[in-house]
Amino acid sequence: MTPAQNSSNEATIAGTIAGTIVIRRTIPATVDELFDAWLDPDSLAQWMHPGSTVRSTASVDARVGGAFEVVMHTPDKPLRHHGEYRHIERNKKLAFTWISDATRHTETLVTVEFKIAANGTEIVLTHERMPGHEAGKAHAQGWTLAFDLLADLVAPKPLVLTTFDWVPEMPRGFVRDIRVRWALEEAGLPYRVRSVPFSDRNADHFSHQPFGQVPWLSDGDLSIFETGAILLHLGERSTTLMPADPRGRAETVEWLFAALNSVEMASLPWALMHFSGNNDGSPGWNMMDSFLKKSRLPHLEPVLAEREWLAGPFSIADILMADVLRLVDRFDGLAESPGCRAYVARATSRPAFIKAHADQMAHFAAADAGMTAR
Repeated sequence: MTPAQNSSNEATIAGTIAGTIVIRRTIPATVDELFDAWLDPDSLAQWMHPGSTVRSTASVDARVGGAFEVVMHTPDKPLRHHGEYRHIERNKKLAFTWISDATRHTETLVTVEFKIAANGTEIVLTHERMPGHEAGKAHAQGWTLAFDLLADLVAPKPLVLTTFDWVPEMPRGFVRDIRVRWALEEAGLPYRVRSVPFSDRNADHFSHQPFGQVPWLSDGDLSIFETGAILLHLGERSTTLMPADPRGRAETVEWLFAALNSVEMASLPWALMHFSGNNDGSPGWNMMDSFLKKSRLPHLEPVLAEREWLAGPFSIADILMADVLRLVDRFDGLAESPGCRAYVARATSRPAFIKAHADQMAHFAAADAGMTAR
């Protein structure tokens, strides 16, 4: 290991006689992510190159008795580190020998323990059998900076939400990217917004959203369309959006699909007829009005009248159901459903919704300003 210059790790050199150093670091990532980063050769090469070294090359035979090699590259010469795995206990403990120029080619022993912490995972690295105090100091510095690189590697990357660059006045505040904005704000997940033309939906747009709609969400190499699917994806990433226990998850998922399949299938055609001015007492209108107000809302009303939220704590099911009902309420369709109306009011008074709504309105207002300037 080569020296590091700056780090927030806690490092302890136990003494030159004992020849042991201990490094502790809490990283905001899952145990799975961090454990795999030690045994995947591509990941290992990306973070195990501290100091003046550049990306390493690595090989791993991840089994007890298997060998590994990490070659760190410097302007002067390659630095070879190698050893053998002595203990592999998934998500709990790794132990391996460690031999390099810095250990004077003597065999040292590294033990890495993984412990779930309140804000991520604590890694405790113990490096024993150091051949002297200076070797211990150099390795403490090297491991410290390597841990900084590991934290950077597993740090969550900003999500990208894609929506239209502009829409007419009527749908503003109701474009469905608001559901995703709302969820991202509730969970505190970092994201940025990308725009695509409203008036020119090209082949790239259709490759992400085959119906030419918005939104879609990019998460690394994943591109996900349909707000129900996006909310489920975000729910898997955050217990703020969906409980982790099987019962809570099941209840959240069933109500999310109920919002889409049972309620929105009635409310959306009803709202579209309002939008288009076809709420004129025709047989088609009467059928849709009856379907919503006699077959859907009366069954939802007692549920929402007795619960604060659909599945225990506030969740993605509430984001979707509240947004579905919000459009009905826009046309006073909840006048005879006070429990539904109060539920929408509770949901839309949440700070995350208020910010999401304001951000969407500002997004389209900025496009208006751009058109005026041109």
